[in-house]
Amino acid sequence: MKKGKVIVIEGVDGAGKTTQINLLKEILNPEENIFLKEPGSTKSGQEIRRVILDNDLDAKTEVMLFYSARNELILKEILTALERGQNVIIDRFELSTWAYQVYGRQRPDLASFIENLSREIIPENLVDKYYFFDLDVEISKERERSRDEATSRFDAQGVEFFNRVRGGYKKEIMRYPHQIIDASKSLEEVTEVFQKDLLNFLK
Repeated sequence: MKKGKVIVIEGVDGAGKTTQINLLKEILNPEENIFLKEPGSTKSGQEIRRVILDNDLDAKTEVMLFYSARNELILKEILTALERGQNVIIDRFELSTWAYQVYGRQRPDLASFIENLSREIIPENLVDKYYFFDLDVEISKERERSRDEATSRFDAQGVEFFNRVRGGYKKEIMRYPHQIIDASKSLEEVTEVFQKDLLNFLK
């Protein structure tokens, strides 16, 4: 039986997800909470991340790679942290696969494939709560452009793609315990709402 809680932070790029995770790191005790990124918090996950971002892959191939990284993350990081009694806060998880590969890439044929992988790899009820930072795609793209950062092939997708991703998130998240955060508000307002809910939940 796990001793800590698993929290997943999701959102389209530009919605402020990374900023909120960094702010959490400043207030949460590192001995009681561990922060992970998917894919990327294991050596194999970092290598898989590079393969996914640097190659034009079929959506099914992406799914298999994401679940390979996810399996390693669960076995080597998440479960061991939970047994230590730590809370686990993850930057993206399974919901991203549904949003990007099924909805964004318009591949509903992958749904049963993903569900089978999930049953094999992810322990039942592993995630205690999802947070989704919701933002109009036009605004999120404008925020991204203002950062002047390097973009991946996913970032280069058009508005229609990210509207599908956003819709996928909002539909699929209903299957899980969750909180949708209005990311259009000021940084201070978003931070207050998010941290208040999260801290209460961790108690």
